[in-house]
This record gives sequence, structure tokens and C-alpha cells, in this order.
Amino acid sequence: MNNKTKLVIVAASLLVSSASFASQKLDTCKIVATAASNIMSGRQNGVEAAEVYEKIETKMKDGPEKNMMTIMVGDAYQYPKMHSQQFIDRAIAEFKNKYFIACMMGMKE
Repeated sequence: MNNKTKLVIVAASLLVSSASFASQKLDTCKIVATAASNIMSGRQNGVEAAEVYEKIETKMKDGPEKNMMTIMVGDAYQYPKMHSQQFIDRAIAEFKNKYFIACMMGMKE
């Protein structure tokens, strides 16, 4: 697991309190996965990285969530832009799954 993924796990775990941890863990990791999906979707549909970073910078308060989003954007833009819808869909699904699994594995009960 690379340092970026570890930071995302730490950020996600800070979002979850100890009460009903298993349910909150799943819900939190679904939110993380949806964010990853949206970021990769934007990347695959030609949204400029600077535009995404600007939205994060202007619309989010400093904290673990903002750090997590910044890491995901940097990671997403390391992947090539695909040109067929089949490969775009696959890239989005794989990126979403990557962050969902990292979140679930990283957040110990």
C-alpha cells in the first residue's frame, strides 16, 4: 500500500466514530468510493486537474476530507485518459474499487 492510499485510509477513519463502527465503516467507505468514482469520471471526461483542485480549495474546509480529496485527484490524474466508453467505464470502476477496498481494509474494528 503506498503512502497516498494510507493517507486516504487515515482520513476516512477519522470520519468514523466508535459507535456502530461496522455500519459506519461501510457507509464511510461507500462515500470514499463515490468520491473516487466522481474524480475519475471527471478525469476521464476531460476535466482539467487545475479545475478540480480549485473546486476542492474553494469549497472544502481544511481537514482530513480535503486532504483525502486532494490525494485522490493527484492519483486519478496519474492514470491515462481512455478514449472508448468501455475503457472509461472500466477505469472509473477500478479506481472506485481501489479506494473502497483500501478504506475497508484500512479501517480496523
